[in-house]
Amino acid sequence: MRAATRRPNAKLISMRQAEEEYGLPTALIRDLIHRGDLAAVQPPGIRRVFVVRADLERKLDAWQAR
Repeated sequence: MRAATRRPNAKLISMRQAEEEYGLPTALIRDLIHRGDLAAVQPPGIRRVFVVRADLERKLDAWQAR
């Protein structure tokens, strides 16, 4: 498997990158996608599912304790 290239301004990130960058378990990310609470993209012909970074960051902002 090829090492992921870090792209801090990428619009889409893999679930593994989301786990590494934001500290969220992959199972939680997958659950949020399946419930429709998190936008995800699966390009045609590719098994990998990508998370929309902006949507994930909006969710994290909304979850912050005030």
